[in-house]
Formats: sequence, C-alpha cells, structure tokens
Amino acid sequence: MKYKSLIVENIKATINSYIFKYLLITSLIINIVYTLNILFNNLSFNYLESLYYISTNAFYILFFLALILINTINTLHIFNKNTFYIIRFHSKKEYYNSLIKNVFLVNSIFYFINMILLITMCNLIFGSTFVITNWQQYNVINIVYIIFHFVKCLIIIEIITTLFPIIYKAYGRIGMIVYLLFIGIPLLLSSYKVEIINDIWKMSLFPVNYLSGGNYSSFSLELFSTFIYIIILLIFYCISFEIIKRKVKGVIE
Repeated sequence: MKYKSLIVENIKATINSYIFKYLLITSLIINIVYTLNILFNNLSFNYLESLYYISTNAFYILFFLALILINTINTLHIFNKNTFYIIRFHSKKEYYNSLIKNVFLVNSIFYFINMILLITMCNLIFGSTFVITNWQQYNVINIVYIIFHFVKCLIIIEIITTLFPIIYKAYGRIGMIVYLLFIGIPLLLSSYKVEIINDIWKMSLFPVNYLSGGNYSSFSLELFSTFIYIIILLIFYCISFEIIKRKVKGVIE
C-alpha cells in the first residue's frame, strides 16, 4: 500500500470512529445553543455579526478547543494502533511527520465541519439580516473581515493543536492539561479587549486572544499583527517540536 493511501486510511478510520461522531454531535449542540442564545436574548446582531460574536465567545472557544483536544488524542490513538503503518517508518522523524500530518488533516476536517454547522445555524435564523457594509471601525467590507477571521483562526488553531500529540507523547496527560490551561486561561481574562491596540508592540502574546478577536485601531494593524504572531508561533512550534522530539525515546529508533 502506498504512503498516501495509508494516510487516507488512517484519516478514514478516525472520522468513522464513534468518538469523532460524538464530537460532531456535541459540536452541533454547542452551535445550536449559542445561536439560539442570540435569538432569545434579542441581541441586535445581523448575520455576519452573529457569526463573529459566537465564534469569538470565550466559552465557545474553550468548548471548541476541548473538542479539538479530544479529537487529537483520538487521532493519536488510532494512528498508533495501526502497527502495519508504523513499522514502515525508518526514523522518529518520519513517524512524527506522518503523525502531525494526520492530526493536521483530521483537525482541519473537524474545523470546517464545525464552521459549516455554525454558518448553517446562523443562516437559518439570521439569514434575512445579511448585509454588506464596512466592518465596525475598519475601512474594510464585513464579509472580507469575516473570511480573514476564520482563516486566521484555522491557522492558529492548527499550529497550537499539532503540538498536542507531541506534548502528550513526551509529558502524558499532565503535560496536556498544563498546555491546555496555558492556552485557555487568558480567555477568561477579558481585560485585554478593553484597550484599543494602536501599536504593534501592544500585540498579545497568547494565541487565544487572536481567536477571540481584538480591538485594533485599524484593519491593517490587525492584519500585520496577526501575520507577525503567526510567524512567531511557527518559530516556537519548530523549536518545541525539535526539543520534545529528542526527549521522546523508544517510539522509532
């Protein structure tokens, strides 16, 4: 069996697992609850504002990151069960590269399905309020900003979640919990949203602050800050990957 076929088979096994299906059901319930919350509380948001409001809600993000974490562990478990696949690797580098590729693809699938569920719910309830206008104080069309927001979230989530399996292999569940707390706690400290960010040096150091939106003085500043931060995350990821990969022994020699 070819290498690409093996990757496809692992991905199929993961998305066909009961855990993945339960995660999708949970995701559907969460999206329904948060969409109805806007409706029942008579919040005056239009269609695109509703998408943004829900996707940047602190607890919504925490729930989603928890689902992604479980999905990652499930992917890791199914990946390691396929011994026929693993014995084909000649080094730890091949093993981890393939593992990360599987996690990246499965989490991308889960992210897009969750996004489709959210868009569908908002479309059913707020579809009639769709308008194209400038986004808040920015001189940019709202639909362009929403697309930017979801693409930004996808990139940042993929970077922080592809470290999950490596940390799990190196430090076990305790390491995963500590890493998740590092990611999640800043969401509960919402004071950073109050101050307007009007300088690149005021950009946040926590990845979740970029998932929960920000209060920038201009769209160009937010775009540039996000770009710089993604570069920083990638550098941090590469360094962490090498350090943790050397720490883990006994997988593939």
